[in-house]
Amino acid sequence: MITARQWLGLAWITVGVFGVGGAPARGAFHLWDINEIYSNADGSVQFIELFTSANSQQFVTGHRIIARSPDGSESRTFTFPSNSGSPTRNQHLLIATEGFAALPGGVTPDFILPAGFLFIPAGTVDFVGADSLTYANLPTDGVISLTRSGPEGNSPTNFAGQSGSVIPPPTTRTWFVKADAAGANNATSWTDAFTDLQAALGAAVDGDEIWVAAGTYTPAASGGDRTATFQLKTGVALYGG
Repeated sequence: MITARQWLGLAWITVGVFGVGGAPARGAFHLWDINEIYSNADGSVQFIELFTSANSQQFVTGHRIIARSPDGSESRTFTFPSNSGSPTRNQHLLIATEGFAALPGGVTPDFILPAGFLFIPAGTVDFVGADSLTYANLPTDGVISLTRSGPEGNSPTNFAGQSGSVIPPPTTRTWFVKADAAGANNATSWTDAFTDLQAALGAAVDGDEIWVAAGTYTPAASGGDRTATFQLKTGVALYGG
């Protein structure tokens, strides 16, 4: 039996494996479904969660999960080094990157997945040819994952039933300001620094740093309001010299 469900570019394909007389095969591994996938922006934190409602599906040793690029020209393979726990009825199986358990909201994975295993933002992940997911836009904001219902808040669950929700660390940025910079004026380096300190103060958010090269900076343009002052922001560090 083959069933397919689609959700905004996600194609789920589940292939049920049957024995003689149409009864589900016993003592197997085929009845795990891909339940949830997750990645952060650079692929250093990823997980694949499987789920089965069937018993006797622990025999996964030597079987593979394969990730493929959108055009199929590249692939990455994870091979299960051992069986899962048992019994397996209504159980989850969590395959996640190294150090996942130490992350805020992380739980101990059942197996370790190489970093960058899932292709982002698009690709296909396949479990032993029995279940596969082709995705067009895997969220990478560190909060949202893909489930069978579509994008949802991540909720990794391992075989022991421990469930969490990964909390990404706050992102910070350094803004460069240099009065005579002649680059792209995007504040990403001294070469491409903002020439206006006010622009950096306006763009910076809590946790950011502003680095200011030696020079003369005024809060108003030439000929502007001579009473204007720079307004520093709480949580934004300003360094200069």
